[in-house]
Amino acid sequence: MRIGYNFLNGVELPFVESLQFISKNFENISNYIFKYDTKRKNSIVYKNFSEENLNNVEPNKRSWIYEEIFLPFSVANSKIDIFLGFNNNLPLRQPCKTAVIIKDPSYLIFKDEMPKGWETKIKIMMKLSASKKSNKIITFSDISKSIIATKMAIDENKIETIPFPVSREYQPIFVNEIIQNLLSKTNIKQPYFFTTSNKSKRKNLNELLEIFKMYLDANNEGFLIIECQDQCEFEQLNKKNSGKNIYFFKRLNDKEKKIFLNGAAGYITTSLFESTCEDELNAMACGTPVICYETESHKKLLGQNAVFVKKGDKKSFLKMLKSAKDSLNLKLQMKALGIQHAKKHTIDIFSNKLVSIFEKIHSDIYSPDDK
Repeated sequence: MRIGYNFLNGVELPFVESLQFISKNFENISNYIFKYDTKRKNSIVYKNFSEENLNNVEPNKRSWIYEEIFLPFSVANSKIDIFLGFNNNLPLRQPCKTAVIIKDPSYLIFKDEMPKGWETKIKIMMKLSASKKSNKIITFSDISKSIIATKMAIDENKIETIPFPVSREYQPIFVNEIIQNLLSKTNIKQPYFFTTSNKSKRKNLNELLEIFKMYLDANNEGFLIIECQDQCEFEQLNKKNSGKNIYFFKRLNDKEKKIFLNGAAGYITTSLFESTCEDELNAMACGTPVICYETESHKKLLGQNAVFVKKGDKKSFLKMLKSAKDSLNLKLQMKALGIQHAKKHTIDIFSNKLVSIFEKIHSDIYSPDDK
């Protein structure tokens, strides 16, 4: 099989690692990446998947309209059997069999997360139409599957669910010096807590900040690190909430994030809904306890491997912060449970299941542009 991958807008580390695994372990599969030509900026090219070609990927060189017009020609010329788009990114015209990964469909049910602007909305509508047209949609939980099936009016049989792949980068660090070297570049000291958040209502960040301020007011020591997922949100949140013990960071690279997670007393979140729990799983893979609200989505995705607090119970959440800081038994127990749970989300498991999906699509009679 000849498989093509859409790298035009960049690809996250877990998916890159999955392609590396497939290239090394499946001789019957030839992998090609579609990217912008570094010499001719207005050209889309496809190259054999290799470390050299991977390092030369330069995303976001052209608008999505350019991709809608010219990417299908490049796909047709490549003679590939299947084209895979990441993060709901397929062209509307699909000259071969296709699959698409929809990582987080939360914006389909939470209106405040739908991007603003008429051009962006048109783009999203076209991308959703393209995904609906594909042979298979791949997502990471039954929760996401239900959202996609309902909101996009798609038969659930067309949607495949795979455990989210945790990057190999996220693992325990046993050399404390590595953590201290990163902390020395900031004013942060241990103990500290870590979270990833944004301004959306479901992330419920204001409540988390309120709980942490209660924690400080009770004469507890500690810091809170908040990774912001958006540059504009970072500036607004940092200006409004930054204080003596609260630090905001723009999106961290995976190496920095791993180190921060390893040094944290806990990954904490008051989120009211998650469809993937990516950050919680990354924390677990590092052996960091996860403290979160007991929501349906958290229970389904994390099992009994996190510290759950009833929604809105700020006092109990505060007690759990103290326990995460002070209780060695809790740390060791949650570390063991978290690492074990993260093993269900390895790159190897994801890659093998992805290849199985490719095989199903390859034997499928349906080809999108034939419809």
